Amino acid sequence: MKLRNFQSKIHAIDPDAEFKEVDACAVRCSSCTRWVQMRALYDVRSFTVHRQSGRCQSSQRTNLVSNTTGIYLFDVSKMSLLT
Repeated sequence: MKLRNFQSKIHAIDPDAEFKEVDACAVRCSSCTRWVQMRALYDVRSFTVHRQSGRCQSSQRTNLVSNTTGIYLFDVSKMSLLT
């Protein structure tokens, strides 16, 4: 329940943010594609500070969103098999 609330708070700040399955304190910013390590579990302060930082702000101004969930999707029907 706490983890879901934490993720909801992060998604309120960055709807396309991603989370590591093995490290609940790691959040990937969709604007600059950097992994942000939270100081404590369920504390969103580090992510909020990151999103307001100059490094992330420059990426936000370009309106680019990077979401890695679709990178490995491809159309199998268009692939030819070598035999």
